[in-house]
Amino acid sequence: MKVHVADNGPGCNSDLNHLDAPIRLGSTAARADDIDCVDWNKRVSNILVTGSSGGFVTVWDMKTRKESLTLNNYQRKPASAIAWDPDKPTRLITAVPLEQEPVILVWDLRNSNAPEKVLRGHDSGVLSVSWCPQDNDLLLSCGKDNRTILWNPQTGQPYGDYPVVTNWTFQTRWNPHNPNMFATASFDGKLQIQTLQNTNPSSTQTDQNQVADGEDFFSKAQTQPQSSSFSLPCSRVGA
Repeated sequence: MKVHVADNGPGCNSDLNHLDAPIRLGSTAARADDIDCVDWNKRVSNILVTGSSGGFVTVWDMKTRKESLTLNNYQRKPASAIAWDPDKPTRLITAVPLEQEPVILVWDLRNSNAPEKVLRGHDSGVLSVSWCPQDNDLLLSCGKDNRTILWNPQTGQPYGDYPVVTNWTFQTRWNPHNPNMFATASFDGKLQIQTLQNTNPSSTQTDQNQVADGEDFFSKAQTQPQSSSFSLPCSRVGA
């Protein structure tokens, strides 16, 4: 069993059976960017990808302990999150955390000069992405605009938003065993557990939003999550 430990500069990879002998990826003279995100390939177990604050996304082959290729992340924008396609070993997604360029990039490594698709929907930097392990037509993203968005990464279509919280959403993850459930963490100290069907505001939320008015509305606006509504195709909801 192996675990990746992120640090400044080239990454270190440790075998839990030999913790006293970590494996360093890359040379000591390599780029000294912070490594902010990592992910193991879901189909090829010896392939690892890292993303750096300097805008480099590097794919590593653990058999040779060498770099396989490096992507220029959208004109070297920082990479805040990475996720491999659960079914296709040559496809991955990266995210940009900048307020000016809050984009999600879909890459096919067989043509790594430019992203296959650029997903635009967030109003501020993207901090986390999660590709559904059981359905590669479903992708979650969240970020500095306090939003969690559900996408179809194959078409680039956003299905819609889940209710907005009161602070940055910095991590979102699918349940690895139940594709109908996911969790999102935010900097207001909350962890929301939701299902794909949580696409419409509850009647209680709707009533509260309608009642609040004038000064009462503004006094509650910063402490109550905003609601949103959208519909998923039946095949997705029943997945």
